[in-house]
Amino acid sequence: MIDIDVARNRFERESQSPDLQVLETEYLKPEMRFALGILERWAMVSAEPNGEDSAGRQCLKLMDEKVLVDRAFKIPRLAFAYGRSNGLTVVLPTMEEMRKQLEEA
Repeated sequence: MIDIDVARNRFERESQSPDLQVLETEYLKPEMRFALGILERWAMVSAEPNGEDSAGRQCLKLMDEKVLVDRAFKIPRLAFAYGRSNGLTVVLPTMEEMRKQLEEA
């Protein structure tokens, strides 16, 4: 009897507040996902030359926040453009486009 009550409570809770489901319309091929993974890990770790220390070793400083944010958005934009122009993405039809295609068939 406990299992039925648990299932009933779960059904009631889920039916009162259904989850939002987001459908993506662009599929990234593995090559593009890998490129984006590299960007996620390393693009934000950026430094600029900042002279040398007393031993002659190069010193670095973190990039300015605005420059870093601009770069963080520019790199993926370029990567996506490169991926699209080289056939690394597949654009899928939206639900509305699929419905129209089914009606026309």
